[in-house]
Amino acid sequence: MSRVLMRCLPMLGVVLLTVLMTSPRIARAADPPARPMPTDTGASPGLGVDPAELSWAVTHPLLMYSSLKKAVYVGKERDGETGQSFKVRLELTARDTAETIAGVKVTTIDVTDFADDEVVERARMFYAQHRSGAVYWLGELVDDYEDGKVIGHEGQWQAGENAQAGMLMPAAPKMGDVYEPERAPGISQTRSKVVALSRTVKVPAGTFKDCIEVDVFDALEKTSAKRWYCPGAGLVKETGTDRVLELASRVNR
Repeated sequence: MSRVLMRCLPMLGVVLLTVLMTSPRIARAADPPARPMPTDTGASPGLGVDPAELSWAVTHPLLMYSSLKKAVYVGKERDGETGQSFKVRLELTARDTAETIAGVKVTTIDVTDFADDEVVERARMFYAQHRSGAVYWLGELVDDYEDGKVIGHEGQWQAGENAQAGMLMPAAPKMGDVYEPERAPGISQTRSKVVALSRTVKVPAGTFKDCIEVDVFDALEKTSAKRWYCPGAGLVKETGTDRVLELASRVNR
C-alpha cells in the first residue's frame, strides 16, 4: 500500500492560498451508483466502467485536477513501532500531457512523499472523469526510496491489469454515500463513506467552507482515516492514527 495520501492520495490527487471558494452544482440524475461499480454491457472486462464514458479532464469541484499545477501538503507522522515523530510533506505536480491507461486518456498527477525532507516515495497517479461527473482512479505507479535509491514498488496497480477502476469521488456526494477508490485485490483496497456535509476546515492554506468529510477504511491494513474535500480546493486535510497532513498551498494553471 502506497503511503501517498492523495488516495488519495489519494494523494492524496489531491489546495491553494488563493483558491476559488465557489461550489458549482452537478446534477445527480446521471450519477452512476456509488456501489456497486458500473457493470453495464459496455464495460470493459477488468476495467469496471465503460471507457467510452470517461474523459481525461477532471473538473469535479471537489478535486479539480485538470486546473492543478502544483500543491503542497505538510504535517507530521509517528512511527508506530518506535514512537518517533517526524515531519512529512507531499508535493503534487500535474503533467501537461494526457497519458493512456487501459485505452482511456487520463490526467496524470506526480506525487512526491518526503519524511524529514528525504524522499521516501514517488508515485504517478492516473484519473479520469465519468460523463456523469464522477471521478475514477485508474492506477498508480510507485517507486519506494531509501537513502536515495529505489528499493521497491509497494502498492502499485493499474486498472485493466491487476485491478478495476475505483470511484474516487461521486458526481454529487451525499450523506451516507459509500464507494471504493481502490479495487486492487491483495494490493490496495479502500472504501470511502461520506459522513458529513457543509464542514468548515482551517488549514495553513486558509479556511474552506462547504467541505465534505469522508471516512476511508483500508481493508488490507485494517486502518481508517478522515479526509476533508472542499470546493475549488480538493483534498485539504487528512488525519489518521499516526499521520496528519494539511494543505499548505496550491497553484493553478
